[in-house]
Amino acid sequence: MKRVLLINDLACKGECSMLINIPILKAMNTNIDIIPISLFSTHTAFKEFYYKDLTKEAKNIYEHFKKINDKYEATYIGYLGDEAKIDLVDEILASHNSLTLLDPIMGDDGKLYKKFNSNYPKKLLKLINKANIITPNLTEACLILGIEYKPNFTFLEIKEMLQKLSELGPEIVIITSVVSSNEVINYLFDSKNNKIEIAKNPRIRGKFYGTGDLFSSLFLGFLLNDFSLELSLVNSSNLVYKVINNEPSNYEPLEGIKISKIFKDIGSLIYE
Repeated sequence: MKRVLLINDLACKGECSMLINIPILKAMNTNIDIIPISLFSTHTAFKEFYYKDLTKEAKNIYEHFKKINDKYEATYIGYLGDEAKIDLVDEILASHNSLTLLDPIMGDDGKLYKKFNSNYPKKLLKLINKANIITPNLTEACLILGIEYKPNFTFLEIKEMLQKLSELGPEIVIITSVVSSNEVINYLFDSKNNKIEIAKNPRIRGKFYGTGDLFSSLFLGFLLNDFSLELSLVNSSNLVYKVINNEPSNYEPLEGIKISKIFKDIGSLIYE
């Protein structure tokens, strides 16, 4: 069974981050060692939240891991938030060699999230340069590249963004949740083969927190189970769509998405 080192925040309420990463990756036949790098009472879309910096604790956890088992097939990096955490993760990546997926969580709807300063995208380039795969949403792609966000980009503009992001280091770039009038599109660029893959699903209007965590967890899980890039993209996109399409009419966005409804689908895809 393949082992993943998971570095992300832990939000205690509102299903996102590790509350999604762990059950999804577990369902996808992986062992997981976790390093919670920040603690939140809730995710940051809530008006108020408690925050605890765990950088020191995260370093101590990893130092202990090195004494036990420092062999990982993959490293998943999610929400960091400041330069000290970027430096720590950079140190961790330098100490072992594995497939590295970085979800550069920092913004949405054209804006940085709370707690992020304007220099953060530039600081994150240190890790983007070392990642094999990055999965920014459209806002995050714009922030990384330093270009102006707009709701609608042409395919040629998206293609150029994918290529520019790949030039920063990653072999695989996925820009997620590109919205058109009636579709949500995920674009994947495979720089090794100079190929673009596209996955489309119907657009469902509303706010669905945690879908980025879900997509990235699924995508990495499928890769670790030897699915192709194309199938990993399509399966991940379809399962995210299934989750949000089946939310009840009284769905409360801040509570987060309910992922249990796709566990059977994951099992049938992986173990069939």
